[in-house]
Amino acid sequence: MRKQSRLWCGHCNGYLSRAAFWKHRKAYYDVHSERWVTIKDVENIEQEAKKGKYEPEFHDEPNLSDSSGDEDLETAISNQGM
Repeated sequence: MRKQSRLWCGHCNGYLSRAAFWKHRKAYYDVHSERWVTIKDVENIEQEAKKGKYEPEFHDEPNLSDSSGDEDLETAISNQGM
């Protein structure tokens, strides 16, 4: 049996070549929710961003400028030598 040469893309609701399908899947398919990000979803996000309603989620990043841990480490190392 011959393989189907075109695959259905849930992002653009059409058949694509295998190469284009896998590029779209990589870019627009959320494996965790098992859901395609559709063109309408992208348009809604862009419209909300223009209105100022969409705020991307930012995750707290560790503060690397805090050196208090370094002083404790230096104290511990110097006490081991005694």
